[in-house]
Amino acid sequence: MHAAGGQRIDAVMMSPDAARTFAVQGRVDDPAQLRVSMETMTAMNTPLEQSSQRVAENAARQSVALEQQQSQTQQQQQGARAMG
Repeated sequence: MHAAGGQRIDAVMMSPDAARTFAVQGRVDDPAQLRVSMETMTAMNTPLEQSSQRVAENAARQSVALEQQQSQTQQQQQGARAMG
């Protein structure tokens, strides 16, 4: 869920043919919900430890990207003040 910007899973649903499993953040009937999916067989065959490791790695990458973005924004603001 982290990769999609989500922070929690409020519901888990399956496609009508059960080929895909969906993790949903927010109300299921809310058009603004966040949703991620994967093949059900892949989900069933992926150990929890491996999934947890992927979540941690994605969170770390997002944190680094956010820090870089904030740093660039600060540099741009400082440059604008120096020119202004």
